[in-house]
Amino acid sequence: MTENKSTNLEKACFEKGLKFLKDAGVNVVEVVTDAHVQIGALMKKNQYANIRHSFDIWHGTKNLGKKIIKISQEKGQKNKPLLEWTKDVVNHYWHCATISNSTEEFQTMWYGILHHVVDEHEWVASYEREDVSNIRCNHGPLPPDRNKAYLEKDSDAHDALRNIVMDKRLQNNIHYYLNCRSTSDLETFQNLILAYASKRHAYTPPVYRARNRLAALDHNNHLGRSILVKSDGSQRSADGHDLN
Repeated sequence: MTENKSTNLEKACFEKGLKFLKDAGVNVVEVVTDAHVQIGALMKKNQYANIRHSFDIWHGTKNLGKKIIKISQEKGQKNKPLLEWTKDVVNHYWHCATISNSTEEFQTMWYGILHHVVDEHEWVASYEREDVSNIRCNHGPLPPDRNKAYLEKDSDAHDALRNIVMDKRLQNNIHYYLNCRSTSDLETFQNLILAYASKRHAYTPPVYRARNRLAALDHNNHLGRSILVKSDGSQRSADGHDLN
């Protein structure tokens, strides 16, 4: 029996689902989850050694953004300048995951944010990477009228960002993001299931299975459907408002 904890239940259901697929002859090459500690430990066991485990990049960058916002509010006003760079740092992490093929390549680009935020766009040696030198930012010329203030090098705000960028746990988890996977499609399907089987009501197992199958039929029926557009050909959102 599983203890009455949601984390234990998630692990038990994950393991049961994976076993169901393997027993059915499905060749599972990769699984994508959030940074669930127990599932991470489970995937390191020998029986799953041939399956790659990736983390959802959206959850990873969301947590990164929370850390930056939190540390920006510490030390009174000294770390506040870092707050304005939150979105840029998060986007840079996502960019690194999108184009990197190895942990080393990811690190080289990732450390570059520590130079960029202090207005250094070319540098001789990389932070923590003695084997890499003569590096530059990948962006093109920056607009002269930009109004975002750079951080002062080695200031409290810059040191705070350095602690986040070089955090050991973050470094150890880089390999989980190299495939830049997302569970957004699955979460969309889960939301559709809730439309057919609301958490506000209790169902008998047969009824719950039937409602899940209805959700699956609904989901599959709408796959590949063309994007809603206006008369001029531009995209429209679900409620009819402009997307831009």
